[in-house]
Amino acid sequence: MVDCGDLWRPPKVRLELACNLTVVGIYTPNSGQRLARLDYRVNVWDKEFRSYLRSLDTQAECNLGVVVCGDLNVAHQDIDIWNAGASHIQKSAGTTREERESFGAMLKELDMIDAFRWMNPANQVYTYWSRRAKNRPPNKGLRLDYFLCSRRLFNQSSEAFVRNSWVLNSFGGSDHCPISCVLSLPTGSKEATAKRVIACPACIRFSFLSKGATGV
Repeated sequence: MVDCGDLWRPPKVRLELACNLTVVGIYTPNSGQRLARLDYRVNVWDKEFRSYLRSLDTQAECNLGVVVCGDLNVAHQDIDIWNAGASHIQKSAGTTREERESFGAMLKELDMIDAFRWMNPANQVYTYWSRRAKNRPPNKGLRLDYFLCSRRLFNQSSEAFVRNSWVLNSFGGSDHCPISCVLSLPTGSKEATAKRVIACPACIRFSFLSKGATGV
């Protein structure tokens, strides 16, 4: 379904699965040239989206957890920025202190985990490269695209859990590359039986496997 909104609550694509897992596909607004929209981004959008996710997590149909996927337009940690020590980083959209701290606050308050970073704590890869600066060939990029999952989805004794997450940076054709996340779902659920793949707005692959299965 599409959760319709207004200026303060832009639409979000929400998929409610029969196994009580909810997936939200989202594009987070860029803070703009010269950070013209930075205040809106961190003090309106981020807070409204955080409130939206908090409300989802209390619903019965989300009892297995919530997954957020999309272009979130923030490089959370230094490892997600090719030139984290550069002086202009604090003045660039997606890498400001305000955006990164707001993102961290969301993870903490909602008890959500960045799936790729959880699985790859030291892997410095990117999902976005500036076309204007021709940054793709030298691999000067940012990691702006994420799967954020409820913490309970990282407990392998749970009914559903995250198996792995990758950045598929060998794919070209865009200034962003696909990312992937694989979850095990309860055996017998419609999604697990179908091994369903969902294409999300930011060119994201999402795979479901029956609990105990070994393939992707």
